Amino acid sequence: MSNLIKLPSVDIINAIDYRMECLKGKVASAIEKLPEKGEELQALVAEMIEAGKARRAIKRHATYLVIEEVAEAQHTGAAK
Repeated sequence: MSNLIKLPSVDIINAIDYRMECLKGKVASAIEKLPEKGEELQALVAEMIEAGKARRAIKRHATYLVIEEVAEAQHTGAAK
């Protein structure tokens, strides 16, 4: 049995937004220390791009995720 944590789509988006804010600070810090931090900067920017893609994908499917969460809650409530 896996130990997956199910979060509402809004919580996932908020977590991604928080991560992106943290990455912005690290990017700004790395920019100040160019060129010695160039490789780190490149990795941080790549991570920000991936987080942005994940956020857009979740936002695009947010209606579906909310409907699925409500249906699951109704099913669980009906089983009690």
